[in-house]
Amino acid sequence: MRVKPSEIILSITLCIASILGIQSETSYYKGFPVYAWVEYILLAGGLAIPILAWFLRSPSRKSKE
Repeated sequence: MRVKPSEIILSITLCIASILGIQSETSYYKGFPVYAWVEYILLAGGLAIPILAWFLRSPSRKSKE
């Protein structure tokens, strides 16, 4: 398995948290307001984690080294 379950859970958590923040139009981090673009960064990070994990653990990458 190239993508670990913990990475999938983190990715889903980041995506859900960012989508809920975008829909509610309020962005908070630990109780403090943050800029709205932070939610889009969290969404991009949530989407990028499993893609990067899959790419970095690919067999073709290991055979070149």
